[in-house]
Amino acid sequence: MASKLATAFLLCSLSLLGSPASAQESINVGFGNPKPERPGGPGAATATKDFRWKDPFSPGAAAAASSDMLLLKPSCSATRSFQAHQYLLDDLNEAPPLGLGPYADRLKAFSQGREYPGSWDGVDPHGYDRNVVLMEWDDVPAAVRAWIDEQAKTKKKKGVKEESGKGGKTKMTDKEKEDRSGKGLFAVYRKARAPKDHKVVIFAPGAIYETLPLWVVEGSDCEHTLRDLSKYTPEVVDGAVVGWVTEHTSPNRAKKEREMQFTIRVESLKLAEAVPESSSSSVRDEL
Repeated sequence: MASKLATAFLLCSLSLLGSPASAQESINVGFGNPKPERPGGPGAATATKDFRWKDPFSPGAAAAASSDMLLLKPSCSATRSFQAHQYLLDDLNEAPPLGLGPYADRLKAFSQGREYPGSWDGVDPHGYDRNVVLMEWDDVPAAVRAWIDEQAKTKKKKGVKEESGKGGKTKMTDKEKEDRSGKGLFAVYRKARAPKDHKVVIFAPGAIYETLPLWVVEGSDCEHTLRDLSKYTPEVVDGAVVGWVTEHTSPNRAKKEREMQFTIRVESLKLAEAVPESSSSSVRDEL
């Protein structure tokens, strides 16, 4: 019970612990403030606020993007699976390998003022049922590691404050808000009880959607296209790059396991050649 109450305090606190120990720790993991009704109590699952991603491979998405004479097809497709550990926020104070105890204090600081990025499907279970993913830093693709490092440098350089504008404080502009979108999604730490150069990255599952093409770009047939995140969009349209976490397993918590696997699929889309009306009519006549 004492551990549960300590976790409740940790998650609901609005105070920071102070400056992070290194630039790698300057990215907010974005867990938000779950405000559970009671320690360990379940929350009511809802759609995650501002989660803009949609499954582009669902039958509904394909139907919406097609017409009688118009069809999108992939010009390039890439799929890759990853190993990770998945926890609940209820595990926050537990010692490894069942929890995130060594990182709990810093995650408390990072949770201030951030919306939870969502679960694998963009749903927020709230409270202690929220999922948190941990990966070995070396298991994260180089393109994603570079993106995370760049976000950390940008945030540190800008030093942006989001305040009311009163009392001499700075009010964030619309451009600064736009620049900040997508940041604060991944937390990188030195791995507990490991050599200095060993690191881990911790994030909410929904955070991964901001960078899906970068997770599969290495070794793909369209590296140049997938590295350009300006082409990456939730909309299934001509010229777009779309993606989704198509599979994800759940840890067997009954056996005190935290291991899981997730699979990412990304496609670059283009218009298929339209079938001329006369040709389609001839085919029907022949049939």
